[in-house]
Amino acid sequence: MKSAQRTLSGAARHAAEQRCIAEFVGTPYGRLARKKLMRDGKVCVPLFASEQEARTKTSSMASAVARLVEDTDGSVKSVMLKRRYTRIKGQDRLMIPLSDLGTDFGSVSGDMEDTLVYVLWALDNPGYDRILAEISTCLLSLEGLLAQVFHRDQVLEKITDQMAGRTQAGTRGNSRPQPPPYSALCAVQEGTILRIVDGSHLDVHKNYEQGSAVECQIPRGWGLLWHGLSVHGGDGCTAAWLARLHIFLRALGCPQAATGKIDLVD
Repeated sequence: MKSAQRTLSGAARHAAEQRCIAEFVGTPYGRLARKKLMRDGKVCVPLFASEQEARTKTSSMASAVARLVEDTDGSVKSVMLKRRYTRIKGQDRLMIPLSDLGTDFGSVSGDMEDTLVYVLWALDNPGYDRILAEISTCLLSLEGLLAQVFHRDQVLEKITDQMAGRTQAGTRGNSRPQPPPYSALCAVQEGTILRIVDGSHLDVHKNYEQGSAVECQIPRGWGLLWHGLSVHGGDGCTAAWLARLHIFLRALGCPQAATGKIDLVD
């Protein structure tokens, strides 16, 4: 995994602005995107200025993955991959460090990170100091993988305490409410799907069944942003392999410090 200290200042913000994100936020879809992020806890956004750029960039990323996972005859090096890389919850869903995929993958993933940082800042910015694309990794699914069990990306008690400004037992800290963390999944190939329960970030103590999820199909070159407390699960895999970029984003700052609460409802 790669730790990236990407902020809105300097190169990151400039790169994002070059992709017309400011104009996107001002469009009818951009305004709808903000409402969906607040209400549903998720939103799907374009990461490139055109479909042609999206196809070109993601094709370069997919080729970089193919060079790692396929033999010269096109067969998948499943045994090597399972031995070498971390398997998520024992499934054939592997975490590939970006450093193993070379510059073709890494440079485009950096562009995706920059854009998502600015999109999140534009859609949900009640006074953040900055937003970091904190951890990025390539998720690789192998053929036959079953759908993932529902989960949250963050520890419920820890994040709700932070958002409410409560200090956890045995730790020191201030009582300022902190922004929620977010996750993102960027599609490198067609067939990238995440199942997510709309609004589950607002009702965190409810038990959600598998059938309550919405299937989100992420177009190639787009990214799905979701609240860190949203209940979700990855889809199965019927292709030989499927790669996508997963990013953890963290906002720094103290939204609505005077009121002592964060209102997530638009």
